[in-house]
Amino acid sequence: MVWGMSSCGALVQAPQGISFGKENNASTWVMQEQEEHYYSTGTDSSAEGQLMMKKHEVMMLLLIVGVVQVSGREAIAYSGGMGTEADPYHVTTVDDWIFFSETDTDWDKHFVLKGDINFNSEPLGMVGSFDKPFIGVFDGDGHVLRNVRVKQQETDYVGLFTKLEGKILNLEMEGVDVIGKDYVGGLVGVSSGTIESCHIKGTVTGNDTVGGLVGSNYYGYITLCSAVGTVSGGNAIGGLVGDNNYAINLCYSSGKTLGFDSVGGLVGNSTHSWANGSGHFIGMSYSTNKVIGDSNVGGLVGFQFKIGLIDCESYIRESVIAISSCYASGTVMAPEKAGGLVGTVIEGYECKKFGEQGIRESKEASQPFVSNYWDTETTGRTESDEGAGRTTDDMTYPYAANTYEDWDFAAVWMADTDHKINNGYPYLIGNIPGPGESALPIAYFLADPSDGVPPVTTTFTNLSKNAESWHWGFGDGTTSDDEWSPTHTYIQGGPIEVCLSVSNAFGSDSYCKVLDFDYCEEGCWADFSWVNVGNCEMAFTNLSEYSWNCGPGGPVSGNWDFGDGTTFYDFEPTHRYAAPGIYTVCFEPCWWTKACQEVTVVAGSIEGEGEGEGEGEGEGEGEGEGEGEGEPCCWCDGCHCSEKDACIHTLKDLMGDWFLVGVALIILALISSGERKL
Repeated sequence: MVWGMSSCGALVQAPQGISFGKENNASTWVMQEQEEHYYSTGTDSSAEGQLMMKKHEVMMLLLIVGVVQVSGREAIAYSGGMGTEADPYHVTTVDDWIFFSETDTDWDKHFVLKGDINFNSEPLGMVGSFDKPFIGVFDGDGHVLRNVRVKQQETDYVGLFTKLEGKILNLEMEGVDVIGKDYVGGLVGVSSGTIESCHIKGTVTGNDTVGGLVGSNYYGYITLCSAVGTVSGGNAIGGLVGDNNYAINLCYSSGKTLGFDSVGGLVGNSTHSWANGSGHFIGMSYSTNKVIGDSNVGGLVGFQFKIGLIDCESYIRESVIAISSCYASGTVMAPEKAGGLVGTVIEGYECKKFGEQGIRESKEASQPFVSNYWDTETTGRTESDEGAGRTTDDMTYPYAANTYEDWDFAAVWMADTDHKINNGYPYLIGNIPGPGESALPIAYFLADPSDGVPPVTTTFTNLSKNAESWHWGFGDGTTSDDEWSPTHTYIQGGPIEVCLSVSNAFGSDSYCKVLDFDYCEEGCWADFSWVNVGNCEMAFTNLSEYSWNCGPGGPVSGNWDFGDGTTFYDFEPTHRYAAPGIYTVCFEPCWWTKACQEVTVVAGSIEGEGEGEGEGEGEGEGEGEGEGEGEPCCWCDGCHCSEKDACIHTLKDLMGDWFLVGVALIILALISSGERKL
């Protein structure tokens, strides 16, 4: 066999003393001796019947072999195996997986994962396509695919496997990050095959029909599987499966599921199911997922038909897709059509065949829901279209007598007697939660009141689970890490988003809620009072009030019009009038509102008060009234007025005036005397 080239088999063998190899790991094969030699398939002898080759012929052969290797890659495609059931291809390295995903001629073969693979979050291609699904068998053999990243935001049918019609078994996946458009699953986009003992941890995101493990389970069979992490999208969003119409058994989901319509902890939609007499159902499964949506939201299933659609090409069949021996314990949040176990259940139809026509009739299934439960306290839901609500004490060990009736605690379920595996809830014997899965923190709170006109004091009730630390963001710039269930006063209106983050050694979670307080527009109220301080001088007191966004109000400066042709911008001015009379004084603290009052200016001290209010784009006017005694005023100081409003000087005034006149005359006399002397 040529040295270093196992793919050549026993084609040629170098004679003693001669070898072939790569220099310094280069890609070119070289002969390490320059003389001409002959080589055979055995020794260096030239016995009859042996293939004889010269050096240049060997080099040509190596070149040909290299071309075969590069173009076909058949001999070095995988780490071993033949792709058969007895000898499956060995997938051990990242290169093995890449070759698997790129070689559609192998998508009907058998594979086995021979060790853990870390993809280091490098983007991966998908195995299979919608037109050419994977119809072979992939056995994970209990090994782990880590840091799996598939980014196909604009593509439908997205997952590590695009479409499955074969089998995937015994596979673990961690650090998953899958993004697609519609029909998106962490493992498979659309499955019509078998998925058994597969477990996934990570994040799956898409638009519609999104599941943690499988986007759409269309005639597929899923058993002994789990999905832990966050699944988010629009419609038909499920922690394990987005849309299901066949069988799911012995499975669970944990983490968080977010969507708009038909959102469930385990399954988003369980509809459009063509019953075929086999009685397939969702059975012996549970979800601890926190489920958030707008409508048709359930702890286990978001939207469920009570009976499947029976094919009109068949005669009457009694089978239905039912839910049996399941429970839900995760928080369920939705404004409408929400249930602790199932968000919405509606009647399905069966088709009866009469000649060539099918007649669709409503049909009530016989016992489609059997022995199912939800925790009324942890889900936050007292109602569900199906199932029986129980308290946390009833559903955690020791279990109430009327809970988990007829469940098989010998072969299927295990009681969590010390509350260490699944927080006291039953778990599956053949599908035990991993360390920390049941201890993942879940954030949730209630706010009361969550609306109204500020100032509003809101009490927050923290209903989070498994939280060792927490952080409140009240949405107005203030935070708190102290109180578990704090109170907070809001003085601003409008929508305010409050967020709670919780964490423990196994992870973190957050939940946000919008408080819808009345949004107060800019408010301005005009008002003032006045007082006559004497001698035609008036003092004005500012009683206006201005506020913004429900904040505290207070007086504000503005434009004053004193009614005598003068204006002034001030807070609380005084003004002296030139003549007595009645004046209309207006104060405008804001451009859209002002207050006006009639003010009587008299000689005596007289007080008056009035109010004027305006809001929005209108004007407010007020009238002030005052009573008192006094006489019309004069402009001079120290004068009194006659009935005819004429100023009559007092003796004191007259003496003061004549004194001034005398002084003036003396000055004039002195000036005249000086001129005569000159």
